[in-house]
Amino acid sequence: MIQCSKLATQQYLKGKIDPSYNGDIKSLPAYTAKFKGYTQVTAIKGVEAKISEQVEVDIAQSPTSPNSATDPIGDNVGNAQKAIENTAKEVVKIKKKIPVYFGFVLSSKNHNIIVFRGTQRTIEWVLNINAVYATNDRKVASQSYGAIHPGFSAIYSNISSQTLEVAKKLNPSVPCYISGHSLGAAIATLAAIDIAVNIPRLQKQVQLYTYASPRVGDRVFAREHNRVVPNSYRVVNLADAITLVPFTVFFKTEYVHVGEEWAFLAQNGDVMPNHVVDTYKSAIDKQAETNKPRNYPNSGLK
Repeated sequence: MIQCSKLATQQYLKGKIDPSYNGDIKSLPAYTAKFKGYTQVTAIKGVEAKISEQVEVDIAQSPTSPNSATDPIGDNVGNAQKAIENTAKEVVKIKKKIPVYFGFVLSSKNHNIIVFRGTQRTIEWVLNINAVYATNDRKVASQSYGAIHPGFSAIYSNISSQTLEVAKKLNPSVPCYISGHSLGAAIATLAAIDIAVNIPRLQKQVQLYTYASPRVGDRVFAREHNRVVPNSYRVVNLADAITLVPFTVFFKTEYVHVGEEWAFLAQNGDVMPNHVVDTYKSAIDKQAETNKPRNYPNSGLK
């Protein structure tokens, strides 16, 4: 499944640089013979915000007082206005929505696979995630399933309709694996409960595998998710800081992970090397992940 996450990232990147690309994963570097038994049902496409232009905002200058050179209050006002001008020029930007690939769906006689991609702008969305003060109550089929982070809710809402439509066409007699890395893990978490609730014939077939997932929702959401999607497995690098956001308690909302944790430890010296797909793939290839408690050197704390 982790190889699928790498494919999804490559699909996203190729789609951004090649407008003629149709989302076919066979042309991607990470495509291997392992996938030849699968048919690509569809490529999942949505939109993301892109900063297209930065606009400098001019702020009207205050008339200069004849005594301004010796007026400390006037000097302070002038300095403050200059600071405001500089700040405005830095933050006033025009954004537009551009179409991008969010993943793909594969089918074979033995499995269905739904994969969501991560992002190359991980640090940006991690910073933004802690700047949002509210949470959204997650409702599926008019039933509340707890609160989730609104950023993840907004992204998944962008592609939820097409995800459900393609899921309805999948063979309900074989396992349906849903997976993603990083941001894709959060999207996969929402897709899994959405599919399990809205397509009952697939509910028992849904199996969720996530890698480097942030916390998606509150304790109620985690409890309900674990009930509706009992086959849920979350692979985490214990040195990966991205898996610690949003903070456990953030603006009165207690964020909790879903699923059964399978952990490994790979310390590569910085945030991104600890987080990238290749770090997770290397650990999984070596079967380094475990769901058992591990003993580490004593830090001196009791």
